[in-house]
Amino acid sequence: MMFSVHTETYDSLRGYMVPDRFSGVAKIRVICNGQTVYQGACDEVIHDLVRIGRHETGLTSFSLNESHVF
Repeated sequence: MMFSVHTETYDSLRGYMVPDRFSGVAKIRVICNGQTVYQGACDEVIHDLVRIGRHETGLTSFSLNESHVF
């Protein structure tokens, strides 16, 4: 699995999570003080991952901000 948070600001995170399986679903869970405050599948496409054959759909990127936290 490849994982990276490439942008972190006061109110947002951006990154990617590429599973080892070609067609695997990339999911993210955010835990704060022992509580799960967000979980869901990555919902942004990295087209180059599809082009080079690393992932079937490329749905491996995420952007989270305060609106995602429940």
